[in-house]
Amino acid sequence: MEVLEKQRQQRLNEALEWLQFKSDIKVSKRELEVVRLLIKLHDRRKIAEELNISLATVNTHLNNVLEKLGFDNQLQLVVWYYRGKYGILEFIMTFLFILRHV
Repeated sequence: MEVLEKQRQQRLNEALEWLQFKSDIKVSKRELEVVRLLIKLHDRRKIAEELNISLATVNTHLNNVLEKLGFDNQLQLVVWYYRGKYGILEFIMTFLFILRHV
């Protein structure tokens, strides 16, 4: 189980590195932290608690990232991450998990 978590974290870091260093997309360190926690926690309130910031601030950061990437909602961001980094089977399993917990 620990190996899977390390692989998951490595893939998340790779996706965030791509996002951070893509020349035409400028994402702040805090925005990256919020995206990382969105992928991990799937809950804006938990993100606010984890970073000790307001829910409004979390929303602002996520909206900024969504706008920079051209996504309409956070689900598109999560789908982009899982499809690109985990493959379709794990994406479907994760998507179903998210739907059950939203």
